[in-house]
Amino acid sequence: MEWICEKLEDLEFISKNMLLHSSKNKKWIFLGDMGVGKTTLIKYLCKTLNVIDVVKSPTFSIVNEYISENNDIIYHFDFYRLKDESEAFDLGYESYFY
Repeated sequence: MEWICEKLEDLEFISKNMLLHSSKNKKWIFLGDMGVGKTTLIKYLCKTLNVIDVVKSPTFSIVNEYISENNDIIYHFDFYRLKDESEAFDLGYESYFY
């Protein structure tokens, strides 16, 4: 499925549709240059998921954990600073996914 965002207001529609057309245990990868809006889209997804935490880029922390009103946990990774995949394994990303 593909959505095209032409203006910021489109992200609410896109985020709701992404969640509507996905399974309960979602794992998404967002690829793009810095500043293209990945975290902005994730903020809209978290808003739709009723996240009660402040959503921000985890560039320096590598992973942020958010809690929703239903006590669901959402993990937001930013692998931008990692130099190779072994750093992701060292971080223990697998324990987050499984």
